[in-house]
Amino acid sequence: MPIKKPKTKIIVYSEPSCWAVSLFYFITLASNLSFETCEDIRNLYNDLVFFEIKADNPDNLPDGEIFRKDSASVVSATQKELHRGVYPESKIIECMNKALAFLNNEEIDLIIRVSIFHFMFGYIHPFYDGNGRTSRFISSYLLSKEFESLIAYRLSYSIKENIKEYYGAFNTCNNIHNRGDLTPFLLMFIDILCESMHQLENALIKRNEQFKHYRSCMQYLPFGINEKYLRVYYLLIQASLFSENGISTQELMDVLKTCRKTVSNRLNDIAEHGLLIKKSEGNIRRYSLNLDEADRIYENRKNDYNLITKG
Repeated sequence: MPIKKPKTKIIVYSEPSCWAVSLFYFITLASNLSFETCEDIRNLYNDLVFFEIKADNPDNLPDGEIFRKDSASVVSATQKELHRGVYPESKIIECMNKALAFLNNEEIDLIIRVSIFHFMFGYIHPFYDGNGRTSRFISSYLLSKEFESLIAYRLSYSIKENIKEYYGAFNTCNNIHNRGDLTPFLLMFIDILCESMHQLENALIKRNEQFKHYRSCMQYLPFGINEKYLRVYYLLIQASLFSENGISTQELMDVLKTCRKTVSNRLNDIAEHGLLIKKSEGNIRRYSLNLDEADRIYENRKNDYNLITKG
């Protein structure tokens, strides 16, 4: 497959929480991706991180036929060299082809293939910048197809949370005295994967309980006796609990099947009571419910209701 020029600007942020969300969004958009050739890896890089790296430092864009043509190193905060990537580009291509052959060997369990390829990608270090984001995407994408798409959201986050153990295992396997035994990295990666799944399960259980709670609060909120406002509250609650950035006006219009003016009027009514959180992404405005204020109003109105019924 030939290398495609980047056409669509897909912004994937480096900051952990934003990266995880946009990574998950990109994975949900992508379907039937193939990682069989070096060109496949470069095409993914172009779609995933090209524009961000170009904006940050265009000198870090690949300058070889597929990958980088000069040497590159991973350094610590004190500029100590931790690892030097494979060099020159012909060697990068040779090693990447071997890594891809291992990744696509279906006689080996997928988790083992993904874990070992993740290490090999980091060891080869085919790009000047964007190696970590690209390899995390490949791992998350393949595991999401085998297990659950939400694992893509947690895996990248969990690697960031366990970055010390992650680099420790990499350095152990990279040590010349280790003689190429990748077991420490494999065990570490599987531990992180298991932790990701447990954290995801616990987070979903907690959010589901919160969702039940706030659903029961809706009738006590301003306009809560009006079915049309209840539907807006229902969506805003979900946006607060399950979305990083909230729900847009257009998304509200699509779900509620109503016009922009009607949606804006209902949001303005809710905002007057301090219940609306607004965020802007360029020209797009996103909304979620102020859960703390919802709790406060709920407690006050519930207490008032109890006093009335007792009286």
